[in-house]
Amino acid sequence: MMNKKNISIAKAWNTGFALWRDNLSFLFVIIIFALVISWFPEILIKIFANENTLLSIIIRIAGWLLQTIIQMDILNIVIKLYDYGEAGIDDLFSNVRLLPRFAAANILYMLIILLGLVLFIVPGIILYLKFQFYNYLIIDKKMSLVQSFKESAKITSGAKWDLLLFALSAFVVNMLGMACFFVGLLVTIPATTIAGVYIYKTLLKYEYEQQEKQPDLPEIISA
Repeated sequence: MMNKKNISIAKAWNTGFALWRDNLSFLFVIIIFALVISWFPEILIKIFANENTLLSIIIRIAGWLLQTIIQMDILNIVIKLYDYGEAGIDDLFSNVRLLPRFAAANILYMLIILLGLVLFIVPGIILYLKFQFYNYLIIDKKMSLVQSFKESAKITSGAKWDLLLFALSAFVVNMLGMACFFVGLLVTIPATTIAGVYIYKTLLKYEYEQQEKQPDLPEIISA
């Protein structure tokens, strides 16, 4: 029987904004750095490869890989802030070895969601909610691609409605951030990521507690 997992969306947001406030200057620098990195490939294309299709493709692929590394770094930093209350610039580029796994998982996740959306939208939403913590598990627990998707499916079981509510609230919060001439995104994006870590850690706790409650099976001694 599936156990219902209750998640406090209000507490998730309170945690997100509180940690953002406590690490305002550091997170501001990290987000600005990430934005500069995201614009860099387009600037290079306009300067060096505006009419060179092959070079343009190479720069875009390199830019995507660099943005994926930054995505990994931001997630790693936010998890460290949540767990230990501190993180540093030296945490940037500290998980580059996980890039092939993380990039492949990103592609697989997008393909799964697209397949679900083709099957009348609702399956796509369910798959999005079910597997959304694959990237957290790769960074936090160093899981393999397959393990991360399996574990995400396990920890999100029984929590889909709360996860949907959080996803909708995150959409609204970030739309409000965009409405403030995009400057608000410097607040809402890190706060959303931290709130997501709170939910991820809460689901992990539920899973560990459930495993501890399972009775040990008696050993069968063969004659």
